[in-house]
Amino acid sequence: MNWLKDFVKPKLKALVQKDVPDDLWHSCKSCHAMIFHKDLKASLSVCTQCGHHMRMSTKERLTMLFDDGEYQMITLPDVKQDPLKFKDQKKIY
Repeated sequence: MNWLKDFVKPKLKALVQKDVPDDLWHSCKSCHAMIFHKDLKASLSVCTQCGHHMRMSTKERLTMLFDDGEYQMITLPDVKQDPLKFKDQKKIY
């Protein structure tokens, strides 16, 4: 039984280790630069180092495109399954 490993090390880890969120920094897939999440949001998901455009969620994209994020969702009419009545020469199993 090693008292350094069993007693002292867990106590030191508890003192040093803090709860830090995982999404504070983002890595650019093009130049591998580390970008702070607030800087990335301010630049609209564009890398400040190389200009690489990163993915955005649909909600973020719509908020960015429309004034103050105000938009209306409209219902689309139902579409027929096969409007052209296409018949293939080969049968699909």
